[in-house]
Amino acid sequence: YKTKNVEFLIENNLDTKKFYILYSGTLAMKHNPDLIIKIAKGADDVGVIVAGVGSGYDNLKNNPNLPENIYLFPIQPFEKINQMLSSADVCLGILNQEASTFSVPSKILNYLCAGKAIILSAPKENLASKTIIESESGKVFEPHEIDNMIEYINFLKENSQAREKTSFNARKFAENNFD
Repeated sequence: YKTKNVEFLIENNLDTKKFYILYSGTLAMKHNPDLIIKIAKGADDVGVIVAGVGSGYDNLKNNPNLPENIYLFPIQPFEKINQMLSSADVCLGILNQEASTFSVPSKILNYLCAGKAIILSAPKENLASKTIIESESGKVFEPHEIDNMIEYINFLKENSQAREKTSFNARKFAENNFD
């Protein structure tokens, strides 16, 4: 969780010194891909990597006004996932309002295992939200709280100790709860 693996960044010609947020996996329209655009515009000195598939991903791919700090990649092969996750500084999850109270997307579990600080846009009563809050592995925001998300991204970017603590908590939760 402390070191950033830059192999994925180098392979994809990305600046290894830049601070990156990663969204990985299925991105449907119901996941609100505009949220990713708003984050990229609000934190324009941060790189936003989206490695995905789905209608929301296609929407980003076909957007002629996509911010320059969004980097789109197809879903990565299984053997590259660890490399990709460990190249990020922070991971992003998005759950829509209709998501079950008990729904925990596998990407959140992967982010915890990778030991990454997590930003989750989701209802607070969702199990993934409760997990992140209780484990202190990141923060949960309602979809309309864009300014607060950007503020938290900048906080993590500028405060390596806070980011390391949050990342440590994510990994600790995974080690204590998963095989």
